[in-house]
Amino acid sequence: DAYLAIARKYDIDPVQLAIAWTLTRPFMTSSIIGAKSMKQLTTVLGSTEIVLSDAMLVDIDLAHRAHPMPY
Repeated sequence: DAYLAIARKYDIDPVQLAIAWTLTRPFMTSSIIGAKSMKQLTTVLGSTEIVLSDAMLVDIDLAHRAHPMPY
């Protein structure tokens, strides 16, 4: 819910938020996606156009600190 709230706050698709975040990690070698339709693939590919602002990254970090193991 915390990450969905961040996506809503910045008016960004939650999937794009997640993928865009993984692309900011220096240790990330790939992002695994599971698109089953062209619409889903288009959404995921749109993640490469997303630039996460410093404020967004702070909000993501705060959510992670509050919920380090969200599963």
